[in-house]
Amino acid sequence: MPTHNSTEPNNRASTMLYSLRNLIGKRIHALDDDFGACKDFLFDEQSYRIRYIVVRTGSWLPGRKVIISPASVVPLDESDLANGIPVNMDREAIENSPPIEPDEPISRKIESRLHEHYGWIPYWIAEPAGAFNALAGPGMPHIETSAKLRHRNPLTADPLLQSARGIRGYSIRPADKKSTGPLEDLLVDSDSWTLKYAIVDTKAWFVGGLRVIPFASTKYIDHQETEIGVSLTAKGIKDSPPPPSKREPVPRKDADALSQKD
Repeated sequence: MPTHNSTEPNNRASTMLYSLRNLIGKRIHALDDDFGACKDFLFDEQSYRIRYIVVRTGSWLPGRKVIISPASVVPLDESDLANGIPVNMDREAIENSPPIEPDEPISRKIESRLHEHYGWIPYWIAEPAGAFNALAGPGMPHIETSAKLRHRNPLTADPLLQSARGIRGYSIRPADKKSTGPLEDLLVDSDSWTLKYAIVDTKAWFVGGLRVIPFASTKYIDHQETEIGVSLTAKGIKDSPPPPSKREPVPRKDADALSQKD
């Protein structure tokens, strides 16, 4: 069964940024037929990389949670997305994948079974521990981690996965103000599947509407308070650029101009 068997960035002439809000609801195209639609994205709480796409399969596989790795997604372009998200797997492989209960948390044991079944390279082995903080470059998240997180064994500990759809609407809290407005959307880098930018709805705070800020400025995500703390000041957010007029795929070379704080 062919798969795009790599956790490394795709070799592409032009990396794009995609709106997660636009990707949710897109049909998933297997090698032989459609098998559902994108329901959500699960991202790593420490690296902010998308680890899995959650697929809504309707009546085909009732009572199961179906997740697929971005490693199986055929490199996207704008024409692909007009029809859906293409993946390098067939329906039989998905049907025979290890079953996951709808409300079952994704443990490392489940991940290991899935990666073995599909032939994916385990990201927790391929990516060095602490790589995203120790080797972070421009645009990569510099995340405040607790001592408990720093001492987790990435080879055995369960993953820290969060729902991208679940944090939409969380309040964005700058370094010097209580809140500037809710999170409206996230832009993902199609090469590394890293959350690159956040789109903040600031119109309740000042006349100006939406602003684009680097997701690398995220300092914490508080699910109890439904709040995302960022290192930018309120003025920094206010002075950030608006998103493109149309929420379509944005070439990375153009997207870098979205924020001077990247």
